Amino acid sequence: MDITIKDTEKVSPFFAFFLIHSVQIGVGILGFQRVIVKNAGYDAWMSIILAGIANQVILWLMYELLKRGNGDLISIHRKIFGKWIGGFLSTLFILYVLLAATVFLRSFTQVVQVWVFPQLSTWIFCAVLLLLACYYIVGGFRTVAGLCFLSVIYSLPLLIVLYFPLHYAHFYNFFPLMTHSPMQILQSAKATTMEFLGVELLLLFYPFLKEPDKSRRWGHYALLYTTIFYIAFAIVAFVYFTEEQLKSTIWATLSLWKIVEFPIVERFEYIGIAIWVAVVVPNLCICLWGANYGMKRIFSFKRRRVLLILALIVFLSCSLLTSHPHIEKLNVVFSEIGFYFLYTYIPFLFLVQLILYKVRGQQG
Repeated sequence: MDITIKDTEKVSPFFAFFLIHSVQIGVGILGFQRVIVKNAGYDAWMSIILAGIANQVILWLMYELLKRGNGDLISIHRKIFGKWIGGFLSTLFILYVLLAATVFLRSFTQVVQVWVFPQLSTWIFCAVLLLLACYYIVGGFRTVAGLCFLSVIYSLPLLIVLYFPLHYAHFYNFFPLMTHSPMQILQSAKATTMEFLGVELLLLFYPFLKEPDKSRRWGHYALLYTTIFYIAFAIVAFVYFTEEQLKSTIWATLSLWKIVEFPIVERFEYIGIAIWVAVVVPNLCICLWGANYGMKRIFSFKRRRVLLILALIVFLSCSLLTSHPHIEKLNVVFSEIGFYFLYTYIPFLFLVQLILYKVRGQQG
């Protein structure tokens, strides 16, 4: 079932920058250094560059898919695989997006519980953020896009605080260079998958961009900015911590915020976490919006009713995750699924669509 998106529901092409970047900069940046340093040590900054380049290629493939399909992933699935198989594959993708919402929300809730409010009930905090997200989603896609714009703006001041750890930097940590094998660097690049996940939501909101083909450059700019963002946070952590410290520090970025000192602020990490709420909520909004929109496209359900059901599913899933090992396992599973979706399924779908269009063109 094809739908027509009204111009009043669409946003300008440059919003692709904010939509893609905002969903990639979330909870992951608070502690990704520990994950990438396990395989490649201080050479892991090269892994981030490799992952950024790989994502640029995948984004190009996505835009080609969407341009030829003239719609979203759901319509592409239907055109290539038919109503039933296409609908099944689209439903799997919607479940994946719902999993992303669960991962983002529960991971951030854990950060708040560990660093700020140890006695905070998981269900209360998750319920508040989910209700807030639902309120924004009801306002439509333009409201969600506006939130993503604001989240990018709110995250900028936190770049400034990276200056403080540099007072204690040990730049000789980087030397000697290339002490790890290419395979180890590639393994570290794979470990950065979760940090770059979110770009695949373009497959759903593409029709909501005015003149979507003009948003290509903004999408690529977003990935470049994300890559620079992660490299900056990684390098500062590398010159401040030893490898052994990084391997045992769950949230290295938050630990860096602890050394920030202002005359009137003693614990800056509390302020940083409070600001990060404005970054995580848009993550949650865009994922829930995507799942809600997808269910409407596949099953023709009423959006508001389905939105509440989806929010309830996320809420129950978060409530069942009660320990750090469970949350970490969920993050690993989500990262693995995202890796194979981006680097296996997207190229496969691109090739299948290309072959079908050439065959149909020859027959025509």
